[in-house]
Amino acid sequence: MAFRRSRLSGLSKSTYHTYSRGLPASILTSSVKKSKDGVTGMARRPSAAAAAAVRPASRGLSRAFLRLERVMAAICCAAGASSSGSSAHSCSASSASSASASSGRSSVGVAAIANAAADSFSSESRKQQQPNPGEDLLSKRGRLTVPPKMYYRGYEREIFQNKYHAQLNPTGVVMLALSENSLCTDLLVERYNRESSVTAKDTFYADYKGIQQLKRAIASEVFMRHISPANGAEVTPEHLMIAVGAGAIVNQLLWTIGDPGDSVLIPTPYYNSFSFDVKAKNNLEIVGIHRAADESFRVTKESLERAYNAAVSAGSRPRVLLLCSPDNPTGKVYSKDELREIVDWIATKKTMHLVSDEVYALSVFEEGKAFCSVLSLVEQYPELRDLRTHVVWGLSKDFGMSGFRVGVLHTRNDALHSALSNLAYFSAVPNPVQVSLASMLSDVKFVDEYVIENKKRLRSRYQIVKEMLGKSEIPFYNSSSGLFLWLDLRKLLSKSSSRSGSASEPNAFNRERDLLLKLRDFGVWLAPGETFGAVEPGYFRLCFAQVAEDELRVGLQRLITAYEQIKQ
Repeated sequence: MAFRRSRLSGLSKSTYHTYSRGLPASILTSSVKKSKDGVTGMARRPSAAAAAAVRPASRGLSRAFLRLERVMAAICCAAGASSSGSSAHSCSASSASSASASSGRSSVGVAAIANAAADSFSSESRKQQQPNPGEDLLSKRGRLTVPPKMYYRGYEREIFQNKYHAQLNPTGVVMLALSENSLCTDLLVERYNRESSVTAKDTFYADYKGIQQLKRAIASEVFMRHISPANGAEVTPEHLMIAVGAGAIVNQLLWTIGDPGDSVLIPTPYYNSFSFDVKAKNNLEIVGIHRAADESFRVTKESLERAYNAAVSAGSRPRVLLLCSPDNPTGKVYSKDELREIVDWIATKKTMHLVSDEVYALSVFEEGKAFCSVLSLVEQYPELRDLRTHVVWGLSKDFGMSGFRVGVLHTRNDALHSALSNLAYFSAVPNPVQVSLASMLSDVKFVDEYVIENKKRLRSRYQIVKEMLGKSEIPFYNSSSGLFLWLDLRKLLSKSSSRSGSASEPNAFNRERDLLLKLRDFGVWLAPGETFGAVEPGYFRLCFAQVAEDELRVGLQRLITAYEQIKQ
């Protein structure tokens, strides 16, 4: 029995109509048609485009037939592509930021797209760079995933080779750009190694979307106890998918619900790897939702509507609202009222999905601040809750296990789960890792104590940063969560660079690049705001949870020294 159309309408063209019993999934797709409000919809038609990533309707098909169908689907895709061609302190900095931010850019609502320098995957950036050797031998899709040569990546490789060490390399550079959590590694390693419950059956294939015992542990001990407690909505293992990191989850999710050229609305500044998740392979467009610093980086219905209308005016279908909650890079914790306003708005946009990246949900360290998941607010909108709300979580940040590569997706959309079933083949987490993590996360006493201790250590580390920077003249924004804070070093731009130009000029971020290299010369490395889609140069993210405390103090002192000397 086929699913109702309402359960399929939220998927991308490549996964739409895959439950039809009448025709093979590989020869079905959808066409795009304009509706009265300018938002694109989908209508069924036969096509060469394949939906090979979705589980075939007939589960009794032999493995050989499945292989044949995928081969034929690939051939059809190639033929279709060739015939159709290519188809988008808390803060002395606040008032100053507001003055520049309110100069009219907010009315556009597309700062991240308009600023080509901030868009790591823009078409203009591709045109300006020389192709890599052998790039002409890649497919069109392969060339799309080749990012431009980003200036800071090469420098970061140098810095890792010249990294600070108190005894071995005291003149090396202190790396304060990496968002990793090493503060509770001692607790995690001890508990993880305490027991091994891997058995012979764990050496063979299992459910690519995650083994049942790990999904049970995450559903009951993480989501129900810590992420969305007391919201009245039960989270079950059937709602979850496990993959190799939150980035893989976001990438596959966007591939499944968005079509090339669709827009993803993201509050700016945003987590820098979202550019890769959105554009590489998926070929979606980023539309920035402007947030003013003097308004606590608040997202409003008005700013959402401006971004939505800007996307429509540009000929792009607004398809996804992507939040990072708590926020990276600002450390902001969205209030319940603010999230409710966001939920109320997207509930009216029937063709849009709400994706909430909540990888810092257990890392709210400011006392008196409470995390609120969107899962606790969508109950009054059953259709939004069941079909269009998707939450991402993982162990990289809250549990400081970035090397384990474990991400989690929560969604109630059955059609989406089925579409992701075959994609999970490419991103399955090894069974021994899942088994060991299931044992650790099923330990209620350990998880509860760990969450408390992790917040305590994050709070202590942030206090060091706040006290040292507070004694200097460096402006920054208060952080309540995560592993970082947002610095405002705009006053140094004219002092550190001989280049001229206002923030609105195309090459304005060259001065930020010059400042970044000047800071490197002082022995400290930060993450530049350009990579986070900042609307103007001079902002930097400082991460405080990855290096040891002594090294952090050295890096902060070098930053203070650099600030005092450069500003003269």
